[in-house]
Amino acid sequence: MKRTFRTDINKEKFLNHLKFAGGNISMACQNAMLSRTQAYEWLKTDEIFKKKVFKVYKSMQAFAECKLLKKVKQGDTMALQALINRVKSKS
Repeated sequence: MKRTFRTDINKEKFLNHLKFAGGNISMACQNAMLSRTQAYEWLKTDEIFKKKVFKVYKSMQAFAECKLLKKVKQGDTMALQALINRVKSKS
């Protein structure tokens, strides 16, 4: 796929909106004024873009796990149950 300066700018714009949209692709597309079809096409055809999207999801996951552990340390039993369920699902 041919890379252009404008496409690269749009991809970065999408990635920024993806962070603020909590990983919601539809919302990120809407805020970046891009079609979902375009975003999914980039995911299929551009490995670098795909890795950047994955990196956004991984950072969100790390943030959520940090918050969950903080709640567990504060004695939140629902957070503890969520952590137990998460550990079980990984094994």
